[in-house]
Formats: sequence, structure tokens, C-alpha cells
Amino acid sequence: MSAQTQLPTQEIAARGRVLYEQSLRELVDTPQNQGQFLSLDILSGDYEIGSSHVQTTLRLRERHPDPVITTLRIGYRATFTRNGRMTPEK
Repeated sequence: MSAQTQLPTQEIAARGRVLYEQSLRELVDTPQNQGQFLSLDILSGDYEIGSSHVQTTLRLRERHPDPVITTLRIGYRATFTRNGRMTPEK
């Protein structure tokens, strides 16, 4: 059983948010990264940034055989939206 299946989705997201706020936000929250996806392996702390959620996740999986990944959108409160409108964090 993989590490990912042992953790509830909410726990993965919460750990990812803490890692992002404590270690990554200052590095990656720049004007050129606004709106980009950041996929983060909460076990290694490794991450990928890009315009596609699928591509950032696949790139992490290439480097880590059993990652526990959460994804967020830099500069926004939500990663995805149903109504087509995103609310910036700032």
C-alpha cells in the first residue's frame, strides 16, 4: 500500500499548505508564477510549477516513485473553479 493511500485527502492538503506557507511561498509567489499550478510532494518537499496540473504531477512522479502530491494554484485561494472565476489571495 502506498503512503498516499494511508493519508486522508484533507490531511495531504493541510500538510501541503503548511509546507507551502513555511518554505515555498517566498520563493515561488512571484508575478510570473501567478496562476500557475504548484504540485508538491509532501514527503520529499520537492515541487513542480507549470501551467498544467497533469504535467506538474507527472514530472514529480518521474523523480519520486511513490509521492504524496497535493496541488495548489499560486496566488489563489482555490486550485480549481466550477464557475470560471478565481479569487486572488491578496
